[in-house]
Amino acid sequence: MDLGICPDWLPVYHCGGHWQALQNAFPPSILQDQFAGLPFDGCQYDLFCGERIQLVKLDIPGSTKVIACMVFQPEINALEIDGDRIIYLEQSLHRYPDMLNQAVKETLSGVEGNRSIDTVILLFGFCGGGLSGITSNRLTLIVPQVHDCIPLLLSETCLESDCRKHSCAFYLSPGWIDHGETPYTEFFKTSARYGREDALWIAGEMLKGYKEVVLVEAFAPVQPHHRTYAKKMAALFHLGFREIKTSGSWLTGLLSEKQACAEYKRVLSPGEMVCKEIYPLS
Repeated sequence: MDLGICPDWLPVYHCGGHWQALQNAFPPSILQDQFAGLPFDGCQYDLFCGERIQLVKLDIPGSTKVIACMVFQPEINALEIDGDRIIYLEQSLHRYPDMLNQAVKETLSGVEGNRSIDTVILLFGFCGGGLSGITSNRLTLIVPQVHDCIPLLLSETCLESDCRKHSCAFYLSPGWIDHGETPYTEFFKTSARYGREDALWIAGEMLKGYKEVVLVEAFAPVQPHHRTYAKKMAALFHLGFREIKTSGSWLTGLLSEKQACAEYKRVLSPGEMVCKEIYPLS
């Protein structure tokens, strides 16, 4: 296996930090000897456990543009997608579906003027109707058939009985913490205005029915400040806390336009419109 083709030592996630530690501790020649005999098939390997680990790098066709919620920025950065392919919209828009709808329409209108683009991936959930009525006369639109962003990170975990059993979970991801608003951020705003006691009561009403905070790591690594944030939120509101790691395959399948992932996304031909009926009941 010729590791010389990876001079920048592309990062590998979900290997417990082993690869980072190894590249800091040993020269490339030693690591290359250790990997001798392993086929280079677009993957790297964890030396300690011998498991194949897929490189998190994704190329999007030049004729495709992505309009995405900011909550996905850590995952998109981890996938090393060309920044020219992405247009981000603020996460706060999801609280105001009409404003989100208008922002998507205006952004889409700007993309339509670029004749080199023929496909747009809308990286949003239905967001309470925020995508309702979105259409393009010229562009093919690809939308995930999910009601919010989190299922794209949970991916096949959404289908597991454990996920259904823990449906009383409040999910956080690195992007939600860095770019989003949560009951935790709302607590501090409300506390400054109404006092701590009232702020806790309001937050309790917002979180009624939730039993735990779950921090989700797909392929954007959870940083210490993400974990601290999630644990403090759980402690403040007397909720349980746990972390899960997922494949993020629904997100990568959507971005790579793989037909094999068609069961959770919808491809809309020019003139077709996003509507509530294309989303599964849940």
